[in-house]
Amino acid sequence: MHLFQAKTAGHHVVKNSGWFGLHKKYTLLLGNNGAGKTAILRALHGINPVSGQALPNPFDDYPEYYHTQGHPRKVLPDKKTGGFAVYVCTPQLRTALVDLDPVFLETDRIEVGRRFDFSKWITFVEISSSSRWSEAAPLFEQLHTYLQKKPEARQLLKEYDDRTALAPTDRLKDDTMHWLGNWLNAISGHITAPQRKTYDRARFIVYRAKRFQQARRVVNDHLPHHIYLDESLLLPARMRLDQNVVTASANINNSVMLQINKQLGVAENTRPGNDVLDGFSRRLHWKMKHLYPALPVHIKCRLQDTTLLFFVLDGQHETPLDQGPSIYRWLATISLFLLLDVFKIRPAIFFLDEPDFAETDITLLKQMLESIAEHHQLVVASKRNGLVDNTNFQNVRLLEIDAERAETTVRTPKNIQEIESFG
Repeated sequence: MHLFQAKTAGHHVVKNSGWFGLHKKYTLLLGNNGAGKTAILRALHGINPVSGQALPNPFDDYPEYYHTQGHPRKVLPDKKTGGFAVYVCTPQLRTALVDLDPVFLETDRIEVGRRFDFSKWITFVEISSSSRWSEAAPLFEQLHTYLQKKPEARQLLKEYDDRTALAPTDRLKDDTMHWLGNWLNAISGHITAPQRKTYDRARFIVYRAKRFQQARRVVNDHLPHHIYLDESLLLPARMRLDQNVVTASANINNSVMLQINKQLGVAENTRPGNDVLDGFSRRLHWKMKHLYPALPVHIKCRLQDTTLLFFVLDGQHETPLDQGPSIYRWLATISLFLLLDVFKIRPAIFFLDEPDFAETDITLLKQMLESIAEHHQLVVASKRNGLVDNTNFQNVRLLEIDAERAETTVRTPKNIQEIESFG
């Protein structure tokens, strides 16, 4: 699955971004300081964050009140959605959904939202998740007429007559769905072969909402994990080994910490030897080379007393990871995430907040980002317009935040002059 469209709403800086499209490979979000780039990235990351990336609720700093027609209204966190995303489902997911209900042949778009209280909802674009009574009523009338010929069904008919004062537009969900379903179960023993097709069709219509509940669970198991990174969340050059468990500052995310400990085998309460450290370095380097084949260096780790050190090895020259080009920290951190078991079965979408903040070699950074985007969808925020290849526009989409109107405007460049007009 890839992220196709998105929008954010309710932030005091970006009140309503409006819907904007994202490229399935690489999207660059441009805006000045304070324009709302981080707010947008964090809201989209919060739609389906990877387990263990313990970032604050992205909606904690959203306003408690909004104004409508000149009057203040209190925001209800369980009602207000701050981040919206539309995904294109994979053929495998669509097959799994069609197995539940053929109606899923009608769309391949799935919309997911995250409310301010961090609850999540899932809908299917252009498909209603429940039936209307008008769809089921003719079938129930046929069953009702048939049961009138059976004296033993008199009580069941009375229950039906007492409780089915439904309008044609009423939705068959929640209590209505359960009551109608239970009534169909109760009359099952009175149904003979000639009425079986009508009976089965009625059940199918009534339980549509239940099938959609199952479909939402299936979708939730296939959604890409969203990963947000900024300079403060990158792999540090030094990490402590405390009672044989690797620890770091509060900024480094839990998923990366767990992965490092798993790769080093420290969960077994043993101090990692050189062979374990070398194996971990090789796996990390292999993943980095997979993402960026032109990587000109190696990343090595070494244990010095109780400190785990990460180095950039360029030929025979070693440089601490935090003293070399920052792209190596970005690439190493992304690679550590992708070593997690969950990404063997689920795709990842990376939201990178100003990876060029401390980088001087923009050409190298641009090449790395474009290479990663061949494997994983990227949404990158920056103040600069130089993070895209000005000769390859079919693989990138540019978004620009209009801070004056608090709207996100999608722009598709056609030439280098248009690229240079950003910022």
